[in-house]
Amino acid sequence: MSIQYQYAKCRVAEGIQELCISPGDVRSRLLVANDAMSSLNTSHFPEHLKLKWDSITRMMNEYGPATNFEGVIWQSAVAHTMRRIKNATGVKIATALWELHEALQAENDL
Repeated sequence: MSIQYQYAKCRVAEGIQELCISPGDVRSRLLVANDAMSSLNTSHFPEHLKLKWDSITRMMNEYGPATNFEGVIWQSAVAHTMRRIKNATGVKIATALWELHEALQAENDL
């Protein structure tokens, strides 16, 4: 892994830390973890981890933003999704994040 992926490695590690130490259920902890990783996009990851990252972001944005009766967005897609999913789904997302974190940590040539 080249130095260009160090940013993703650090951001995901911060997200995992928030996931572990933040108060609340898995959904509220994922919301905090997302804040730590919100600047990441697919280009920050090595080729073999891009699909994993895309899968995680799709799960975390599944329900899209919440809008009011006028169509004005009042809640982000991640916050809206975390409010609607079950804890079991949150655990699946957290597991996928952990797997991504482990894969990034396993890269030796940073």
